[in-house]
Amino acid sequence: MASPIAHTLAGASIYYLACKKTGVSWWFFLVIIVAASLPDFDLIPGLILGNSDIFHRTVSHSIYAAIFSGVLFFICLKALAIDLALTRSIVWTTAVLSHLVIDWLTFDNVSPQGIAALWPVSDIFFMSNTTIFMHIERHNLFDPDTIIHNLTAGLLELIILLPMALVIRKLLFRPVYAGESVRN
Repeated sequence: MASPIAHTLAGASIYYLACKKTGVSWWFFLVIIVAASLPDFDLIPGLILGNSDIFHRTVSHSIYAAIFSGVLFFICLKALAIDLALTRSIVWTTAVLSHLVIDWLTFDNVSPQGIAALWPVSDIFFMSNTTIFMHIERHNLFDPDTIIHNLTAGLLELIILLPMALVIRKLLFRPVYAGESVRN
């Protein structure tokens, strides 16, 4: 699947688009970056068990998991009495969903190919017929071919997504600062 570079840039773009509604907040920026990478946290239990792919691209890479995580985020924000809980939860869910879109657009060389986007309703894996991004190789990390492949994949992500993030920030970033009104 794609690297954290792609997911981070997508999360930053979503944050910039949302600032008109949520206001400028360093903590929320970091939270949205984490949300955009959240589905890949499924690698951690697999790494502990010795097979990083055992859970990867399944439950956490579903639309339903993204929505569920947004509901949990909303509950947490409400419990902490943080303003704009609904709006921020929608932004969170959008960031998680961006992860699924990027992985769907990434060539996958591990069987089954793609993501289980409709789990638990369906166990079919989905991958776009036209992929844009290269997969990140997670085995033999220190092999020179793996290093070159992963650097190339990361560079491609930067070439495609960094200009998008910069254009969004420059043209569409409309922050709301302290003293201005932001409503949910």
